[in-house]
Amino acid sequence: SIDPITNRHSGGTVQIRYATSNNTGKIKKALVIADPFDPSPLLDASNMNLGRILDKPEDYGFITDSIDMNNYDIVYVDNNNGIDDIRKNATLFEEAMDLINSPTYRNADAAPNIVMGISMGGLVARYALRKMEMQGKDHKTWKYISIDSPHKGANVPVGLQAALRHISSFDVSIGFIKLFRLSKQVPILEDALKVLNSPAAKQMLIYNVNYTGTGYDNSIHTAFLTEYEQMGFPQKCQNIAVSNGNIEGTQLFAPGSQLFEVNYRKSLSSYLEYVNIINILNPLYTLIPISNRPQLMLNIIPGKTSFGLYADIYGINTTANSIVYSGSLKLHKKILWLINSSVTLTSSSLRAQQDMYPIDGATGGIVNLDDYMDSIPDDFIPFIKQTKFCFIPRGSSLALNDWNTNYTANLQGVDLFSSGKTEFEYVSMSPTIAEPHVTFDASKQFVINQLKDKPISPNTFQSIFCGNQNVTLSNPQNAPLTWTVTDNMFGITSPTNTSATITSAPTVRSAILTIGSTNTYPLRKR
Repeated sequence: SIDPITNRHSGGTVQIRYATSNNTGKIKKALVIADPFDPSPLLDASNMNLGRILDKPEDYGFITDSIDMNNYDIVYVDNNNGIDDIRKNATLFEEAMDLINSPTYRNADAAPNIVMGISMGGLVARYALRKMEMQGKDHKTWKYISIDSPHKGANVPVGLQAALRHISSFDVSIGFIKLFRLSKQVPILEDALKVLNSPAAKQMLIYNVNYTGTGYDNSIHTAFLTEYEQMGFPQKCQNIAVSNGNIEGTQLFAPGSQLFEVNYRKSLSSYLEYVNIINILNPLYTLIPISNRPQLMLNIIPGKTSFGLYADIYGINTTANSIVYSGSLKLHKKILWLINSSVTLTSSSLRAQQDMYPIDGATGGIVNLDDYMDSIPDDFIPFIKQTKFCFIPRGSSLALNDWNTNYTANLQGVDLFSSGKTEFEYVSMSPTIAEPHVTFDASKQFVINQLKDKPISPNTFQSIFCGNQNVTLSNPQNAPLTWTVTDNMFGITSPTNTSATITSAPTVRSAILTIGSTNTYPLRKR
């Protein structure tokens, strides 16, 4: 275990499952996995760790079996606080890498590492690896694989965020004294707020609805993303990405579609309708006229009583100022069981801003509400109009520089690295439909093939240079290499299995250097 360090990280555990072929008690060939976003400790649930992966063969068996067949030791870095500031968990991951690479845990002749980041873990790993390089540390990693990670941000429909914040904020208070708060009575509301308000969620969500539910505050996301992109990608390893979005860009639903239409009424029992007559003598009721909800005085009048929850939640539309949430909580009364009356206890609405993109129905790693129907009250299931929404937009998981404008583009046959759209050298997407977030179904063989390649990575390489530069490689198996460049204005001299001299073009130009071998995925650098 790694103990917490105040203001640095919350600590964690490094868990190891050695390959069947490894009986040395030390790491010989590590696949290091970075923990995903994990709110389970906050919600008093079991956390995500290596044990849960190994115990769910129906979800992960095919990948863990292939890992073992290729003689990898699985090393899982489990964060104590899976929703902490991403930079703090990256610091923890960096310390874990120092341990993994130390003689105490690593064989002297161990192969270079592969690092895999699952969901948020992809951000943690990328940040840590790049920071180690900037500090002059050797992370001993030849390949970094990102699994549906939100490199440009994640998405929870802002209309849904607004509804949660609005309904959860309902209270009865006198000044600063809270007599009643709805979120305390409905645990799922309080849990949802805890997750939304966590540091990592605010850093990842592209659009954050503010605490009042009436506007937006994206300052934490913007600040983190600016720092994250300025650091860039690790330079001394291959960078690989998997997206659960579909390659053709097919949308889940049209922009501006209705996601939820809630029309829910809950009646008080007949017994309580009569008890309300007596409650007029309750001292608390005498305070209602001076509270923030004087409308509740209607409840004292004898008659049939019910409370109504009404909400219309929409995806972001292509037009500016489109409505994404409109909701209210009402008290209905049939006075003396004869006259219908109602009062609005609270109401709120939210509109999209000018510069917001319709990503709720875009392709990407999805959240499928069908998977959670067992935990949704039966009365609320008919209110769901769209059972799926985009959680990690395809362009975000692939770190595309035009992610926010080409979210419906057909990427079939497009070499995204060569065309300068991403720093990921190779990517994989679903060929047909968008998949649930961090599933391996469509990309199974792609990931397995990545694990089968021989370790070849740059030791020294400059992406921007003038004149000559000597590129050196780590090639521990001394695999035969071929050096090519896509622009013949650049020159390659003295190529070997570990180095070559690259001569720059006479004018400012860009090209792709490919270092081929028997690997399925040759090393490429821009």
